[in-house]
Amino acid sequence: MNRDDLKKTPSDDELRAFEREEIRSMQACYGHAYTPAYMADENEIDIILKHTYDVIQECRNGQADLSLDAGLVAREIITRSNDEMMSSNRMINDGKFKFNRVKQLPPKAVAELLTANTEIILRKIRIPTIQMKAEELYVPAVRMEDGVFEYLMKDGSNERLNVLIRRYNPNASKKFIGEVYACIRDSDTVEKVSPTMDEELVPVNNGVWNFDIWEETHDRTKAFMSNMDPEYDRYTFTTKIPVDYVPDAESPVCYNDDGTEWEVMSWIDGIFNKDGKHPLQTKILLEIIHCAVRIFTCFGRGIFFLDESKYSKGGQGKGTFCQLLRGLVGEDRCKDTEVYDLEDPKKLAGLERCNAIIADEASHHHIPHCANYKRLQRGEPVSVKMLYKDEYTAVFRGLLLQCLNEPLVFSERTGSVERTRVVITWKTSYTDRSSGAIEYRRIKEDFVRRPEVLRYLLKYTLEEMNITEFSKECLEEMEPNLEIVRNKTNAVAQFMSEYEEEFVWDRIPFTYLFNAFVVWFSDTHCQKPQYKLTAFIEDVALWADASKEFEFHPKSFRPCNFMADPEPLTKKLGLGHPWIKVDALQRRYERGERPLADCVPEYDKNTTYKEGGLFRKGTKGTSTYKGVDWDESGYTNYHPATTGYVDSEYIDGKKINHDLHPIRIQKEFFLINETEECLSLLPVDKADTQVGNWPLKIDMKQFCRHHAGTELWLVPMTRVIDAECNPIREAIASVTEDDKGSPE
Repeated sequence: MNRDDLKKTPSDDELRAFEREEIRSMQACYGHAYTPAYMADENEIDIILKHTYDVIQECRNGQADLSLDAGLVAREIITRSNDEMMSSNRMINDGKFKFNRVKQLPPKAVAELLTANTEIILRKIRIPTIQMKAEELYVPAVRMEDGVFEYLMKDGSNERLNVLIRRYNPNASKKFIGEVYACIRDSDTVEKVSPTMDEELVPVNNGVWNFDIWEETHDRTKAFMSNMDPEYDRYTFTTKIPVDYVPDAESPVCYNDDGTEWEVMSWIDGIFNKDGKHPLQTKILLEIIHCAVRIFTCFGRGIFFLDESKYSKGGQGKGTFCQLLRGLVGEDRCKDTEVYDLEDPKKLAGLERCNAIIADEASHHHIPHCANYKRLQRGEPVSVKMLYKDEYTAVFRGLLLQCLNEPLVFSERTGSVERTRVVITWKTSYTDRSSGAIEYRRIKEDFVRRPEVLRYLLKYTLEEMNITEFSKECLEEMEPNLEIVRNKTNAVAQFMSEYEEEFVWDRIPFTYLFNAFVVWFSDTHCQKPQYKLTAFIEDVALWADASKEFEFHPKSFRPCNFMADPEPLTKKLGLGHPWIKVDALQRRYERGERPLADCVPEYDKNTTYKEGGLFRKGTKGTSTYKGVDWDESGYTNYHPATTGYVDSEYIDGKKINHDLHPIRIQKEFFLINETEECLSLLPVDKADTQVGNWPLKIDMKQFCRHHAGTELWLVPMTRVIDAECNPIREAIASVTEDDKGSPE
């Protein structure tokens, strides 16, 4: 064969071009019904997965390790897949098909290798949902080396799993890793479970503690399960206490620079109980430590440490105690999120791994919204948003603690926040020498961080305490602190507490209080209050619960003579109509210069305050009233039943009210000789004779008289006179009773 014949022989490229042209002709002839024996784009994944399952089975038989030999496993799958695809469609050897160009495993194959690896424990954890959905939401998670499961998010942030993925695919990008996570989420072979959040369990660094077993047996070996125990794998913890439980742990003694000793339990007891008179203060601190350790138990209370030092601001030891709590629950598992930021889902990122929320400082003292704060302290689901990730929900049941130098002001006025917070005031200052306390910086920087201190404190709270809520006696001990916060944060409470003892009226309408409050608020806050009357009344009701002077009366009432005296507050705040006399409306006075006699509202028997008001305790209409139950229906301007019979005096700077009992004289039974200085009484049936002590003479300088139709009322001026009037009352009562008992 000569050279010309060789040139006429078609080359391989020409043959492949001819074959392609022939296939196109057949497709044009038969339409899309004709396909070659192998379509790479359609079957490539199936072939790779088939060989992936084969290699996994061979590894299970001991021929290789899916973790240590990850690179070898990946190359073997790729080689087998390419060989099969090459042999499946030899007649088409074109670069546009990928049957012999597979260089890396697809995400689904990598996901199958991960789920088949016995060293990698993958589970799909159910997370709570806030919105109603047709299906429950499950998020894939991998068990880390410390025994805690970590969620697999789209950004591929799990380092342990990423290392193994890059062994299978060295060129894996974040997008590739995210697709692997998605394949794991969609896999049917991954177990679906609920996170372990049982109240009786406390996962620690080297195992898990069970309070129920401890209470039944008091056997440490039964109550504590090591993380090396095979039974430990049945738990699905997303967080734990990073401190080892050591049954034989003892409290270590540390030494300061000056040679003084420091021991953790003595230090905790000395914070509030140096004098030995405040054991409940120490008890509440120990209960807070127990609350921090029980990360799956919702105590339903928010803890607030408040600076009440009279020496300085700050330096009471709040931060040192918080540092102790952080070391106990884990600094990397403790969020420093203040109440104001709890409403931002982005500030709650990683909440599922959080054991406690402890904030040292508060940059915002006015809290306009507190929905998430209440959800967190009740253990309800909240929304969590991480940057460049999907929003999800998480449940937090740990300790919620805030350190404050000033109390927080909540816009919520229903009382739900106040009822669920515990305020602990810190008064001793360690930074001021005049306080007598000594500051040791090593306590915060060294002692409370030492592992032996934390191990003993963990052992103590696990073995010596078992509570699921703060004790009632401790909450009662902290109750006065709420009054301090209320007076500092609630403008209505401040106003009412400031003028509580200055009010003259025994019945104060809410409309009058609101008008006075608006003026006072503008003076003290340099702005008009954003209050409506209804909201104002709600705050007054909360204040009245703790008031010693007044009771809350929400129903309509008539003023009677309980508002007959001039009210000095009207003059002081410059209030006008309808709280002054009608004939004084045309006069113009500067604030505080109006005559006090004009500060009396005009009213008659038809005047009614429909909004309700405050009633002074001990007067008619209150639960503490012990006088005659007069009927207001017969009201007249001079009826004695409209007068508040109360005598007031100040003892040790406190105003004390005494009830006065009037003398009631029925004119039909007596002959009355009345002068300005003396009143003479003689029974009608004894008018012709002088019998016993009759006629009865009464000194009118000691009484106020009131004529009401057929009756005469004598009101003693003081409680001393009131006590001396008993013989007069008995004499009058004997005549009245005898007459009523005799036949007509």
